[in-house]
Amino acid sequence: MKNVINKPKAKQSFASPLHIKLGLMKKYVKVLNVKSPAFTYLCGKFPRLTFEKVKAGVFIGPQIRQLFKDQQSEAVLSDTEKAAWQSLEKVSNREISKLQISENLYKIW
Repeated sequence: MKNVINKPKAKQSFASPLHIKLGLMKKYVKVLNVKSPAFTYLCGKFPRLTFEKVKAGVFIGPQIRQLFKDQQSEAVLSDTEKAAWQSLEKVSNREISKLQISENLYKIW
């Protein structure tokens, strides 16, 4: 390394905002109780998704945006679920950090 002027920097890979949103949505749905009204609402909202896909949190970007715009989705949530959902919305809008949403998810769990 005597002949090297600048040491090579380690490559940093960052996940795209969509991948972050999809991952957080997956964590959010996995934490929900299967018998809760919120989970039942998700199954009814997307009838083309199988129960197993909803349970695994397999959603695409347009479905997540549709849930963010839907006011009725927040009406069926409990207080702790609503706090986690609002944190998820804020992360997707880049208003708060991922650490704060994970704290809200642990409150539900």
